[in-house]
Amino acid sequence: MKKAITNNNFMDFVNSCDIFERIEAVKNGYGLDVLVNDLREEVRIAIADKGEKLSTLVADRNWKVRAAVAKQGYGLERLANDKKVEVRKIVAEQGACLEKLVNDENEWVRLIVLQQGYGLEKLVNNESANIRIAVADRGYGLDILINDVSPTVRSRVAQQGFGLDILLNDVDEHVRAAIARQGYGLDKLVNDKSYYVRVLVAEQGYGLDVLVKDKDYRVRLAVAKQGYGLKQLVNDEELVVRREVARQGYGLEQLVYDPSDEVRLEVLNAGGPIEPLIHDKSWYVKNAVVKKGYGLEVFVDDENELFRMTVAHHQYGFEKLINDKSKYVRAVVASYGYGLDKLIKDKSAHVRCVVARQGYGLEKLINDKCKSVREEA
Repeated sequence: MKKAITNNNFMDFVNSCDIFERIEAVKNGYGLDVLVNDLREEVRIAIADKGEKLSTLVADRNWKVRAAVAKQGYGLERLANDKKVEVRKIVAEQGACLEKLVNDENEWVRLIVLQQGYGLEKLVNNESANIRIAVADRGYGLDILINDVSPTVRSRVAQQGFGLDILLNDVDEHVRAAIARQGYGLDKLVNDKSYYVRVLVAEQGYGLDVLVKDKDYRVRLAVAKQGYGLKQLVNDEELVVRREVARQGYGLEQLVYDPSDEVRLEVLNAGGPIEPLIHDKSWYVKNAVVKKGYGLEVFVDDENELFRMTVAHHQYGFEKLINDKSKYVRAVVASYGYGLDKLIKDKSAHVRCVVARQGYGLEKLINDKCKSVREEA
């Protein structure tokens, strides 16, 4: 049982070899004059977290201790010059010494300064693209950043809805994509040389009558997702487009015979004709069909053992499957408690184990010739 610290035994905790007991002493305010010099940083951090001995710990050799001091808001003028960036970041988070830290060599420190809303007029011209991106995200200096060398910065300017008429002609597709997302200039962007931009135009539901004939299948796919032009796209050369048409529930009578099993699977999921799929040439399609519980009267006689097991899991055809050549099929039958009086005598120990799990015939199975059955019983 863990002993409690008291006024009578606290020195046992202060001088303990157990770091957790020394930290317990700190938490209770005992022995701080001694423990402030503890060799373990965790102890000194615990002292700083209490806001104690900060004048000593501000100069601690371990940066994690100095960071804990900074979190207390102590010695920030000094810690703003700390050699460890982690400490200076905490100083910036405290909103202190921003006039100095705005020029910090580390961009993450400068980002924190920016997040404090300080120094935007200086940081708008910072050499770091990440800084300028953050400035743009605050909606500051957009008239400057619209001409930035970084396309990412210009994209963020576009996201602010600034200068779209200018950025519409930007050389970078990601900038024009940002404009498309704004729903601006779609009459021009519908013919953009970048398929990515045209996809975004389609996602806006614009120019679908043009884009349905686009040379890039990814654009036509975006059109199909809008539910447009399905009569034409049902015959598209790309299976992903036809699959989307099926997903939209269109042309299922035709697509049930599609050469791609991915398309036929989508027909199944969309509630299309079942009969052709029961006799599909693809194992994957038939497996999906039987899992949904269709065609059980056919799959009960299928040569594929897995299909017959699935039929049994649907609790269909037990009277036939109880005599199945596969022990695994018979085991599934047993797992549903069917025909246990017969299956208790099955030649397969695996089946008899399943019978035992049902709690049937244990007085007999406890003497079974197979050890695993006896253990199950």
